[in-house]
Amino acid sequence: MKKIYALLIGIVFLTGCSATANISIDKDSVVENIKVYEQDTNQYNKYKNWNGFPVPLYYDQDLKVPLWMKDRTKETGVSYYDVKNDDNNKTIETTGKFKLNNHNRSSLVRNCFKLYNIINEDSKTIFSTSKGLTCAFRNFDIKVSTPYVVVANNADRVDSENNVFTWNINSSNAKTASVYLEIDFSKRFNEEDTNSNNGNATQNSNNSNIFVYIMIALTVLVIISGLYFYTNIKKRNTSI
Repeated sequence: MKKIYALLIGIVFLTGCSATANISIDKDSVVENIKVYEQDTNQYNKYKNWNGFPVPLYYDQDLKVPLWMKDRTKETGVSYYDVKNDDNNKTIETTGKFKLNNHNRSSLVRNCFKLYNIINEDSKTIFSTSKGLTCAFRNFDIKVSTPYVVVANNADRVDSENNVFTWNINSSNAKTASVYLEIDFSKRFNEEDTNSNNGNATQNSNNSNIFVYIMIALTVLVIISGLYFYTNIKKRNTSI
């Protein structure tokens, strides 16, 4: 069954086209959106038939009708990707939603990496793939976003403001590329920023209060000193 999936999905991945995978990871679910860009019009016209050739979400699902049969339709009880074709931009777009611990069964991800593991350790979850890309994209960008704190990763680029992690895979690193991401689901990314800002605000407020107290103390000291000198001078004038 796995070989049949590889044959089916491989027809799109062996053209030397480019692709971008946007993967959003939440505490209980994963949304996967993959856009394949094919510059060659003839090749694109061949593969845009995906709309009439449904691709199952999970690479290990049992199907009654083999995947290679062109007249196959969607089967009851089987989950499929939503597929859209953009003729103007020669783009094939697939979208699928998974339960968190089932994303390692993703048909499209498993076609690009031999192994994909999801390991839960207390509040943390590790997402890791084997080394080496098995789908022949000319350029393959994997962008992962999450509203939770990422404690470890091997991404090529990190957008720290938006908590987005990007892997850029091409012909120069395809044989050694891998994905590693460790998320702490007990800590939300935005909350850390908010707490940090609140802490800074509190510190600034404390500093302002200290400054006010110092100014008041100095003012009182000046007044007392002035009265002291004024009294002494007045006494001297009186005695004279």
